[in-house]
Amino acid sequence: MTFDCSIDDTIYFQIPSKWICDQMNLTMREDGHFYSLNGKLVAFDPSIREAGTSCLLIRQDECITFLKNNGYSIFWTLLGERNLYYKIGHERKFYGGLVLNGGYVLNEDGIEGWFASKFLSH
Repeated sequence: MTFDCSIDDTIYFQIPSKWICDQMNLTMREDGHFYSLNGKLVAFDPSIREAGTSCLLIRQDECITFLKNNGYSIFWTLLGERNLYYKIGHERKFYGGLVLNGGYVLNEDGIEGWFASKFLSH
């Protein structure tokens, strides 16, 4: 609970997890801005100072160095489905669906991966 009456809205922004901060030795010096021990800005949410979507940005070079030095990796899986229906009178009939899947990994060259889609008819 806050008693700060200088703002009417709730302040909300993304921050790295405690584990990431501890492992990368990051400290917050100003609202939502996390710095390394040598004073380099490593992670922040740009929506704190600029209009836009809240998200966490982490310096790619610092992130890749951390991952490589510790034998870690970041990967994403993509799973999705889009179903199509048509209406006959008052009845909805299933026409088919689009199934999406993929996998991506962050490495020294950037993000690499694959994506596939397949239409499944009724």
